[in-house]
Amino acid sequence: AAFLVNPSLGEGMPNCVLEAMACGVPALASRMPGNDAVIRDGENGFLFDLDDPLSFVQKSRAFLEDERRARDMGTCSRNWVVDHFSWARTSNAYADLFRPHCIYATPMVG
Repeated sequence: AAFLVNPSLGEGMPNCVLEAMACGVPALASRMPGNDAVIRDGENGFLFDLDDPLSFVQKSRAFLEDERRARDMGTCSRNWVVDHFSWARTSNAYADLFRPHCIYATPMVG
């Protein structure tokens, strides 16, 4: 794919964006929390305002008209995901999140 489009109205952790980035595909996503946490506008993808369709068109064209820049953004995206979302790092973050809430049961004898 030349790029991923995620015109979402709301995001938490944008998995489809992260998955595209992991594949070296840059993203064009709506500017909102979640998307703006993983996309650095103009560096590893583009953000656009949902109420600005001209911005969406211009940034889509930028990907299509400058394939080298799009590839460079895709490489930057891939590197960022590898650095921030490796399996080891992600699983450790989940373990740290849940560890304070774990209840350790003692085995029942009987």
